Amino acid sequence: MIEATEFPEHSFIFGRNAIDYNLFYCERKSMEIAVHPDCTVVVKAPAGSGISLIEKKIIKRARWILQQIPKEQKSF
Repeated sequence: MIEATEFPEHSFIFGRNAIDYNLFYCERKSMEIAVHPDCTVVVKAPAGSGISLIEKKIIKRARWILQQIPKEQKSF
């Protein structure tokens, strides 16, 4: 069974949109970014990953994340 450590919700601004996400540190080799049907963004990162590296990768995928969220759910 994989153990995960949850950290409080994080957010960042991309353009005019605020993207909130939940961060979990897990025993894994790569990072996962998922947008759930309820529009929550979940990031699973390898244990020991620095927050700056995680945020850099999330920003790189920000356009894709926003495409997964319906317009009425986005923050302006």
